Amino acid sequence: MLAKIWNQSWDAAVRAPLFKRWLVRCWYEFISALDREGIIECMNFGYAGDDAQLVLDARAEPQYYALQMYHHVVSQINVRDKKILEVGSGRGGGAAYVMRHLKPQSYIGIDIAPRNIAFCQTHYHIPGLEFFHGDAERMDIPCSTFDAVVNIESSTHYGDIQKFFNEVARVLRPGGYLLYADTWTPREVVTLHAQFARAGLTLVEEHDMMPHVVRALELDEARRLGIMQNYTPKLLHGALREFAAMRGSCKYETYRRGQVQYVCCLLRKPDVLGQEYRAPIFFVQDTTARANVEHAHAPA
Repeated sequence: MLAKIWNQSWDAAVRAPLFKRWLVRCWYEFISALDREGIIECMNFGYAGDDAQLVLDARAEPQYYALQMYHHVVSQINVRDKKILEVGSGRGGGAAYVMRHLKPQSYIGIDIAPRNIAFCQTHYHIPGLEFFHGDAERMDIPCSTFDAVVNIESSTHYGDIQKFFNEVARVLRPGGYLLYADTWTPREVVTLHAQFARAGLTLVEEHDMMPHVVRALELDEARRLGIMQNYTPKLLHGALREFAAMRGSCKYETYRRGQVQYVCCLLRKPDVLGQEYRAPIFFVQDTTARANVEHAHAPA
């Protein structure tokens, strides 16, 4: 019954952007409040692939598939010694992984949920890693500040995603990258391309990760189910199963059937302001080969 109410509420939120922003913020605040022991460091669906076999410490190991998602998306470019911004940094586990293992110069995470930021500020103590409360659609950040922006499984919750892409283009340095991943229907992906274009971002590479995401959901289900059963009221289990796309949920079935894509995109801000946007002419299927496109697409 609660799962049905959840679906109906979420559908209503999608049709009302302001309510959507409020509902998403309240929901993530609530999830954060339930995790009194701080065991949840990542909240994405995860990625199960063979492009990286992560070596993690005991604390991070339970988040293996969620961290593999970060590795897959962020390592589209070489971020070593770069200044990185993550929009929608959530519980901060992905940011901490990137900082420790991919070695950017600095990494700033912003999130709309104050409890998430409070958790991150007390939980992670890594030089160069900082977290602040912020709004994806109105970033209080100077222009041309970052070499790359990371956004994973967050943008579908925004009230006006076009404002977000415009803000990304503003805070990126010329030649900077957006490392982006989220769930969209095939029809919505077409709209997404147009939104990239309006923001002045060039699509360099795109692939659908959904088969790997579904596999991760299946492999990681026992752990996530245990968290739900041990830390949340039984009354909420139906809604939480839907939220987490567990097997048997409507969300999981749409993913398993391929009705929704989990697109992973690499986008680039032109080196020269006003440079004409080049529309994408391909859709690359998922591959385990990761190229250092930062050099491949650098101006001659």
